[in-house]
Amino acid sequence: MAGAAVIALTLTGAACSSSASGGDGGSTPTITVGVSGATGNTAPIFVGVDAGVFKKYGLNVEVKVLTPTASSAAVSSGTVDIGGDGPNMVAAVLASKNGAKVIFTNGITAFYLATTPSITDIEGLKGKTLATTTPGGGADTAARTAMTAHHLVPDKDVKVIYVSQNTAALASLQAGKVQAAVVSPPTTIQAENQFHLKTIDIGDYVLPSVYAVSGGFAAKHPDLVTKFIEGYMAATQLAKTDKAASEAAFKKYLGLKDQAQLDGTWEEYKDRWAASPFPSEDLKDLLGGLKPPSTVDPASLMDNSYIQKIDQSKWVVPSGFPTS
Repeated sequence: MAGAAVIALTLTGAACSSSASGGDGGSTPTITVGVSGATGNTAPIFVGVDAGVFKKYGLNVEVKVLTPTASSAAVSSGTVDIGGDGPNMVAAVLASKNGAKVIFTNGITAFYLATTPSITDIEGLKGKTLATTTPGGGADTAARTAMTAHHLVPDKDVKVIYVSQNTAALASLQAGKVQAAVVSPPTTIQAENQFHLKTIDIGDYVLPSVYAVSGGFAAKHPDLVTKFIEGYMAATQLAKTDKAASEAAFKKYLGLKDQAQLDGTWEEYKDRWAASPFPSEDLKDLLGGLKPPSTVDPASLMDNSYIQKIDQSKWVVPSGFPTS
């Protein structure tokens, strides 16, 4: 799958597939949403589709599972109506010619470093090679931020190589090609339970994930943007409170079978999933971490008007997250 722009998985709750189709004929409109991989972080949208949550809010949601780079590019180009990703999405919104905007955060991915036994802390990465996924993606950004915070210079003190997926990063570690790999659940649990590797939590260096809307779609269908966010909030609440529904999605879309991985992934994410305004200070940090750094006003890249139309009691705000 390395290098592929689209993973072979498309979900839809309706036969129609064109963006906002069906609106003129009285049928339920369909919107296309791109997500950066089928992961624990993105699971609520799968839960929502399978449970019919979005239909309750008057939408059919067609989900396209893409690579992180492809998901961000699809929003920027308008190939999808709405898309989710990590820091790459902010760069895509910044470069967008169609007026794409950040509309909410879906929470923080649980990132860890899986390492060889000789590495017991982040400082131990010096002189070693680390595997991660997409350049500029959430895993890459978290690892680089963690290294910098511990007085290491990425690409100088620590060699960084890129592979296609979490599992490929772990495989590189197992094969002895690297001494550390950035992984997230369920791969973290596999590293600990199956391979007995040490893992180092780098959650303090992870910035929230982003959902953004294509400018062209938002201009034509602002009501559908709000409906999607409201449906996503309900799907997230369901994922947080209904372990069985979440684990069914993990089995179906993440391909998990091991009960320890199913349980561990839900435990890791149930308090991380969000559906709330993207924290402006975190967006400022994301912009500052781009190459080259951007001094653009974060407010110019966000449009909170959609989420502000929804009663705040429906927002899903993890502990410590701001609400504006």
